[in-house]
Amino acid sequence: GVIVPSQAPLGHLAKVGPPVSILPPATDLTRFATARLAKRPRFDDGRINILFLGRLETRKGTALLLDAYRRLTTDELPVRLIIAGQGEPLLHPSARDMLNAASRAGLCYMIFSNGERLDERYYDTFFNGCLAVRFSVDAATEAMHQRWHAAENSNGRGRANFAKVVENIRKLVAEKRRRGSVHPHIGCQMVCSAMTEPDFEAFAK
Repeated sequence: GVIVPSQAPLGHLAKVGPPVSILPPATDLTRFATARLAKRPRFDDGRINILFLGRLETRKGTALLLDAYRRLTTDELPVRLIIAGQGEPLLHPSARDMLNAASRAGLCYMIFSNGERLDERYYDTFFNGCLAVRFSVDAATEAMHQRWHAAENSNGRGRANFAKVVENIRKLVAEKRRRGSVHPHIGCQMVCSAMTEPDFEAFAK
């Protein structure tokens, strides 16, 4: 059998066929409640910090959170919203709406993306409020990019489009130059592992 933390993966597992049991995460919060951690001066300025920690998925309620934050800032309450988590942000169906709402609320943000879904629709959004964007390319060749980014599951192996990622990044750089904009700062990054090691030198170049 298989144990999962929620109902989210049930649809996928139903295709595979093993018996599934749901066991919600059982975390002992005692050690967090009693922990004595040093305050971070950057966030210790009298404002109320709201922390969202999780993947940027529709079911996680990030759109609702941003709407609530927008209302709080409209009322001029001293609050700060911090979003930290994994996932491809541009997969979210309301990604542009959320980022635009953040900009209107006076927030600046940084985006981590694999770059495959980036297109002209995001340009105005990025240039209005994004301080930096980091592309998780993790490869210097099509073969390595496919190995690293194309997930394999019961439906087979997916496809990752290395050429499209590179083209999208180049177009964003060209658009930044055309606009004469300082932000966002554009960079690429690579996971260092035994698998990606053969591409290190070529990636650096």
